[in-house]
Amino acid sequence: MSMSQLINSVEGVVDDSLQGLVASQPSLTLVKGHRVVVRADVEAVLARGQVTLVSGGGSGHEPSHAGFVGKGMLTSAVAGDVFASPPSSSVLAAILAVAGRGGVLVIIKNYTGDRLHFGLAVEHAKSRGHDVRLVVMADDMAFDSDENTAGRRGLAGALFLHKACGAMAEQGKTLDEVYAMSQRIVYGAATIGVSLSPCCLPGRGPSFELPAGVMELGLGIHGEAGLQRTKVVSADETVVMMVQRLLRQNKFSAGDHVALIVNNLGGLSNLELGVMTKSAICHLEDSSKLVVDRVCCGGVMTSINMAGVSLSLLAIDDETGELLGRDVQVPGWPSTAFQLRKKLPAVEVTSQEASSPETPQSEVTEAGDVVKQCLLAISKSLVAAEQELNALDREAGDGDCGSTFKQAALTITSLVESGVLPVNSLSRTLVAIATKLEEVMGGTSGALYTLMLVRVAHTLDRHGDDETAMAAVESVSQAIDVISSYGGAKRGDRTMLDALYSMQDVLAAADLTSTLSTADGRRDLWRSAVKACREGALSTQSMRARAGRASYVSAEHWTKPDAGAVATAVWAEALRDTLWPPQ
Repeated sequence: MSMSQLINSVEGVVDDSLQGLVASQPSLTLVKGHRVVVRADVEAVLARGQVTLVSGGGSGHEPSHAGFVGKGMLTSAVAGDVFASPPSSSVLAAILAVAGRGGVLVIIKNYTGDRLHFGLAVEHAKSRGHDVRLVVMADDMAFDSDENTAGRRGLAGALFLHKACGAMAEQGKTLDEVYAMSQRIVYGAATIGVSLSPCCLPGRGPSFELPAGVMELGLGIHGEAGLQRTKVVSADETVVMMVQRLLRQNKFSAGDHVALIVNNLGGLSNLELGVMTKSAICHLEDSSKLVVDRVCCGGVMTSINMAGVSLSLLAIDDETGELLGRDVQVPGWPSTAFQLRKKLPAVEVTSQEASSPETPQSEVTEAGDVVKQCLLAISKSLVAAEQELNALDREAGDGDCGSTFKQAALTITSLVESGVLPVNSLSRTLVAIATKLEEVMGGTSGALYTLMLVRVAHTLDRHGDDETAMAAVESVSQAIDVISSYGGAKRGDRTMLDALYSMQDVLAAADLTSTLSTADGRRDLWRSAVKACREGALSTQSMRARAGRASYVSAEHWTKPDAGAVATAVWAEALRDTLWPPQ
């Protein structure tokens, strides 16, 4: 993993980050001389006699905790160095900045440094006459008991406290009422994490070693050792292991309504986080028989850039659920988190174009059989070219051109072999294939080929069966027109159009009236046109990309022909060799 980081200095990283947050958020301010972020309207909050909430800990868990300062959550947050508890003097400053007649609830996670420094600050605040209560979240389910440990670690379950207790404070509840809710949440919350990589501390590199292909279950948010290491398995299998740990302590029973936090530990892609969210909800509801009412999904308590995820559960009743779902005005909380889930059916959209497959034809004509053989030959050639096309496409980015065309080819083969294509009508066949390719091919290629096939089908219909040869010639120019119109590319932009334009040049230069009148003339014309198509595809090697993904890649990487242009030559050659086999 990369250890490069965009910082100015190791020593100033925390201060720079906090100042950046406050500079971008007019609702926040800093306490002078301390790493403490406070609501800018704190005086109005205190004037209302509202309970205030203080939290914090080591930095590196952003947006926790300063990102949750604002209406509906924390009143102030204090930050220490990366993965280090803040000094008690700064904690005391955070408490005193928000202490009023409503009292202060201080929320921490169960780590020795936090217990000592926050505890000392709480005692100092009490000695000054302030009503302060300390709440310690210890929700880590990696271990079965507290024996021989410093107790369960505090993890993302603390966010249940921030959210529910913050909502109660905003409602004007008393400190006793807010504290009572906090104890219910501390007792009921459970969290387990899994990581695919360590995190990189500023200036110090990875926090621990984790071999490739291995994941660690049950580690802490500072990289502390977990429960076990195992090979990386699927998202579904990972969720099964995690939920087994969450349910070990009998905090949950079948039928319980729960809130779920799917927390990105910092380096997991949003794509993967979505997969884990789906797996977690499905497993909790289908296998564990829990009712997942409310979900928070996002990077809410990170471990710098650790590629991992944690799951946090809390059994809820109507009151707790409503508190969790309250709107907040803070910079770091997902705006739709903990909204009550409504299991609505998927929206169905019907379209005549995307109708059910054609009814199989009882009798295939000779022309229909030729269509079938051409489609099978094109598909076979594209499957065979997969690796070549992928290798060419890697110059422009993701290297999946060959795989995309292979998927399209396999789909066409399946349609032909199932007999559902109306092969006796070439135009209807092309529309049916276009409809299917739009579903399975995806990306730019899928859209362009769908457009091309539909336009060619319309061209064939306009000419009729008696003008098939002329329609085939016009189809090339029509394909060029629709691709350039919608795709935005033009000749010389290093795309499939360069192969098609080279083919069109040969067709445009021919005396079509005489050439198309004989079988030999048609054969020779198309052989020349397809040869030019291949030459046009190869010519893209020396072109500057001005369209598509390749246009964003430095010219020094363009050492081979464009994959899409070569794919055009591949299917054109397969079509030629089927209609006019080589001598």
